[in-house]
Amino acid sequence: MACFITIFFLCTCVYSTVFRIRVFNYYYLASHHQTDAYSLQFSGMLFCRLTPPLCLNFLGLIHMDSAISHQQKLQTAYTSIMGSMRVLSFIANGFYIYYPMLIVILCIATYFSLGTRCLNLLGFQQFMDDSEMTSDLIDEGKELIRRERRKRQRMEDGENRRR
Repeated sequence: MACFITIFFLCTCVYSTVFRIRVFNYYYLASHHQTDAYSLQFSGMLFCRLTPPLCLNFLGLIHMDSAISHQQKLQTAYTSIMGSMRVLSFIANGFYIYYPMLIVILCIATYFSLGTRCLNLLGFQQFMDDSEMTSDLIDEGKELIRRERRKRQRMEDGENRRR
């Protein structure tokens, strides 16, 4: 039961993101059978790319894969078909252990917005909130764009009149 709950949680996390992905509003899954063929193919490709790493991570989580747990066990069906990453020495000697730790650190940094804070310390302002200051800056930027468009339009009109 614990294995079922674990794999169900992993699959839910991984595959639910595929249903929410939008690539330039071109590749996305629409409800009520409104998805076009290219979006279905793109989503199918993502599912096929995500399933093998999901299986490998699950086998590593339950210590069934000998390539990850570094124990001499019988090979699983997954390892016998897909092979192991022991071909590359830097992956076989700890990559499986340290890379997930780096991902956890990245997730924590994203949660606490450390990247935005570092950019603010360096002088690169990012205005992502819905605060009043942000909306004022957005309105000011729109007004600058309108002014520039009017200026360019007047220059084009002047050149057309000269001709």
